[in-house]
Amino acid sequence: MTLSSRFFPLGVAIFLVVSMLSCGGTPDARPAITHVYTAGFEENDAGQEIAKYWKDGQPTVLGAGTDGSYATSIAVSGSDVYVAGIEGNGTNDVAKYWKNGVAVDLTDGTQRGYAKSVFVSGSDVYVAGGEQPPLKNTAAKYWKNGTPIVLPDLGQGALAQSVFVSGTDVYIAGWQNKTTQLDPTHTLHTQIATYWKNGVPIELTNGTALSIAYSVFVSGTDVYVAGFACQNVAPNCAIATYWKNGVQVQLTNITATTVSSVFVSGTNDYASGDDDNNVAQL
Repeated sequence: MTLSSRFFPLGVAIFLVVSMLSCGGTPDARPAITHVYTAGFEENDAGQEIAKYWKDGQPTVLGAGTDGSYATSIAVSGSDVYVAGIEGNGTNDVAKYWKNGVAVDLTDGTQRGYAKSVFVSGSDVYVAGGEQPPLKNTAAKYWKNGTPIVLPDLGQGALAQSVFVSGTDVYIAGWQNKTTQLDPTHTLHTQIATYWKNGVPIELTNGTALSIAYSVFVSGTDVYVAGFACQNVAPNCAIATYWKNGVQVQLTNITATTVSSVFVSGTNDYASGDDDNNVAQL
């Protein structure tokens, strides 16, 4: 399996769970127990990448080990652990998620699959990603309980990177390819940051420079989408950026920076990512 062109920045997915331990006293007297879940991959002795997740530092192997695999996202609901990722079948990457270590295939392996993000709402499992037929553009998709929903794009390719569900609304962040006429003799074909609300695409930039969205988070009526946006077409032009309700917020003036995840708690907005030295930032 070829693990190139992953379309995601460096890093691992982290999920934090706070539960209460019963001590026979009142609820207010019970101490909180925090569990940290992390998903990613680790190379085996043969140099092959194998998907894993860690609970409080203890690993659980997800990939079968016969072909490469990696995990991109993790969610916990009650006692169930869901991890999204891909695993090779010898020919293509198969998009899938694992529930408590048991794999659920989302694509059949005849095309290259991508699974970038998992979100659990009640009994429903949502996975965002896409699928790429041979010699054709990637189609952005999400799966609800294994059923694929193709996201509309501009007909030039797209990919879903993140999913968030709020009530009955499904938000997907990612990118789509767009061709923009810069002047009478020049056009630009590039990726533009986009999010979809219930399947309706909302472009976050105008297509005159590269931009990609990697994460979406909804707090009340506010929609936060994070990634990067270039100000020009120069190499390494990415600038860490998030959008709140479509309004762009540039987090730095340093180029070659990216936001890979956004989280909101009360009035505080949190963003994590990396800079041009591949150093994680918060």
